[in-house]
Amino acid sequence: MKLYFVAFKGLSWTSRLQEFFLRSEYSHVAYEVRRGLPGLVEAWHIAGKLRWGFSDYSRHTKGTPYEVWELDVSDSTYQAVHDDHLFMARNQVAYDYWGVASFVLKITKDDPNKLFCSEGCIRKLGSAKGGAISGRNASTLKTSCG
Repeated sequence: MKLYFVAFKGLSWTSRLQEFFLRSEYSHVAYEVRRGLPGLVEAWHIAGKLRWGFSDYSRHTKGTPYEVWELDVSDSTYQAVHDDHLFMARNQVAYDYWGVASFVLKITKDDPNKLFCSEGCIRKLGSAKGGAISGRNASTLKTSCG
């Protein structure tokens, strides 16, 4: 089965700041659902708070470049990752500000009940039986927000 993750190269000053401190060309990552539900599950502003929830590409600045990463995984890995993202969205799991700050402040303050975007996207991949990520089973499809 295939999982889809979207890596954004944000245009805002906060996105540029994130890219600088994370030493990455990407500022944000989301899970693309593709099964009759809203397009994305991501950490986004919900009722004035940064939380995990359902979203879509229209919430991103028009013209924001992004890459869709397609990842071949086993059926069990797909189900674990998919179910976890639905859980995060439906329960509006809180954003892990301290986790992101640790990249800059060189501190470790982990709260397992809060997740920043890439942490949420990969947490079930790392625990998947047999592993899920390899250079042989990932490919990208490039585009930008309309």
